[in-house]
Amino acid sequence: RVRIVKPASHYAFGRLEEILSPSPDRIPVDCPHYPPCGGCVFRHIDYSAECQAKWEKVRDCMTRIGGLSDPPMQPILPAPTPLRYRNKAEFPIGLDRSGKPVLGFYAPRSHRIIPCESCLLQPDVFDRIAARFLSWVEESGNPVYDETTHRGVLRHLRFSFLSYLPVFFVKIQTKLLLFLPLLFLRNEGKCAIIKSLCFIHFAERVTSSIMYKILKKEALNPTVTLMEIEAPLIAKKAEPGQFIILRVNEEGERIPLTVAGYDREKGSVTIIFQIVGGTTELLNHLEEGDCLHDFVGPLGTPTETEGYKKVCIIGGGVGCAIALPIAQKLHEMGCEVHSIIGFRNKDLVILEDAFKACSDSFHLMTDDGSYGETGNVCVPLNAALEAGERYDVVIAIGPLVMMKFVCLATKPYEQKTIVSMNPIMVDGTGMCGGCRLTVGGETKFACVDGPDFDGHLVDFDEAMSRARSYPEFELKAREKACNLFKKEVQ
Repeated sequence: RVRIVKPASHYAFGRLEEILSPSPDRIPVDCPHYPPCGGCVFRHIDYSAECQAKWEKVRDCMTRIGGLSDPPMQPILPAPTPLRYRNKAEFPIGLDRSGKPVLGFYAPRSHRIIPCESCLLQPDVFDRIAARFLSWVEESGNPVYDETTHRGVLRHLRFSFLSYLPVFFVKIQTKLLLFLPLLFLRNEGKCAIIKSLCFIHFAERVTSSIMYKILKKEALNPTVTLMEIEAPLIAKKAEPGQFIILRVNEEGERIPLTVAGYDREKGSVTIIFQIVGGTTELLNHLEEGDCLHDFVGPLGTPTETEGYKKVCIIGGGVGCAIALPIAQKLHEMGCEVHSIIGFRNKDLVILEDAFKACSDSFHLMTDDGSYGETGNVCVPLNAALEAGERYDVVIAIGPLVMMKFVCLATKPYEQKTIVSMNPIMVDGTGMCGGCRLTVGGETKFACVDGPDFDGHLVDFDEAMSRARSYPEFELKAREKACNLFKKEVQ
């Protein structure tokens, strides 16, 4: 008798309540941890029946999912013995309710660890190594990963049995894999550690150095925030125009943000973001001293800066954060830089002084005339082009509609124009296709082919049409995040 606890469209989860008539294949359970332990699922049936069940499961997948009417299935190859036949195992490491380290297997469909001192399916040397390792964890006080706080170092203990040499490695949080070999001395039946477990202390120091601490946080205006992140490896390689992908926490989504600055000596990277969706809302709630879960980069192709003598940099809104490091690098290289930055009104102005410091000519525009000059960025651009001003390149970064009209303004003059495209991205490596664009009639991916493209070849209408699909989702995600913080305050 089974009680259905969770129905789905084509299947259901149930809980066994009573065995009315036992199968001839059913045998007494020989494992004290079964069935709560998720390390295996067949300790209650004969081994030959277990092999047949696995064979039928494979066949079902090939016929029902694969659509093969009569798949060529060979007989299953059984293990020489139904016990101790596994050659690899993985133990999650966690904390019990009292805060004591535990090691075992996850309960089915959960991350609750069932302590397991001995598993009948794996070599007994694995059990002895695991017991010794757990004792060392308790004695040394090395921090165990806590899934509720996302802090700690030790997370998994994995074994692989290779000929006469069982090798295991410790997975440090989710950021670093370190290997620690162990040797099973068969003739003595003992386990001898070749390398000292004290290396974990070094691993902890390395892990702490890549926790992406927020060194500085500054509100540039009510909706735009600057953060300086400790990321020495990224700072060492970052160039203007490249981007990073970050996650606020382990369950968070990946979002791309263009590098707004870097300090190679300090080992920090600056990002500037606008609060528009759930993730940027969560990011904005972090403070100096907090850490990001992931911070990956630099990604994308750097903006071309070599060989230019005179360049016009145009930034719109938060796009000025991307344009600034390009203007700064060109200025450092001795290039003549003409900067035009635009905002809707005075309250949204950012980075004015920084642009002035690296510009030979500077225009600040506001749509409503509340600050600087009145109009959009095309007003001074058109005036310069009509007066005969020519540039080695015009670089425009900002809202899609702004970049589109900048390109329309420069095209009659055959003025080379580069735009920075930052659409929705997921993986940042060109595999997901979420950042695809049409450039010159060809499909390009902003994350690997860009983000810089020839503005006169970009299909802006298509890009804007795709971008209009997301604001409603971003708004709902931000509202959800805001409501979550309100509940925490209450």
